[in-house]
Amino acid sequence: MGEGVGVTERPHLAWERVLIVVGVAIALASAVLGYVWLQRMPELQPVDFGQHVPIVATETTSVTVFVSTGLSSSPSCEVTTGNGGAVTVGEAERYHQGGGLESAFGFPVISGTTYVVTCSSAAEAGRFAVAQDVAVPVNVLIATGSLGLGLCGVGLVVTTGRRRATTTRSSSSR
Repeated sequence: MGEGVGVTERPHLAWERVLIVVGVAIALASAVLGYVWLQRMPELQPVDFGQHVPIVATETTSVTVFVSTGLSSSPSCEVTTGNGGAVTVGEAERYHQGGGLESAFGFPVISGTTYVVTCSSAAEAGRFAVAQDVAVPVNVLIATGSLGLGLCGVGLVVTTGRRRATTTRSSSSR
């Protein structure tokens, strides 16, 4: 057989193109996971003001207290540990609204600890619910997305450099 007869060359898949594709895939996956996590509304089981709601922390994260929407003033909410220790209540980390309730307060929890939440209002009747936030490391999602964008950027820079070098060589060889 003659040289090169019947041999077909496969197109070269440059590593920078792989970087671009992998980078875009990583960034998109991170963005989608972050969006789904932020949009997830916990299943709430509201009770009337004045009742005590126990919650056992399944992981070290935070808890959001939801109260009735449309109240003229914020109710007061007290949180204690199972042994009666007071817990400082602050603002909720994220705003959620659904089922006639909106996020109003939040507090950190430690895995395995029982907490008791009581909300009340002297002026109005209302309801409240408590839900543990899912511990998703937001910093990991941001770092992963940034890594993906970085890989994509490196791939684009190398591709642009190769194209310019090829254009320069073909221009100078004429």
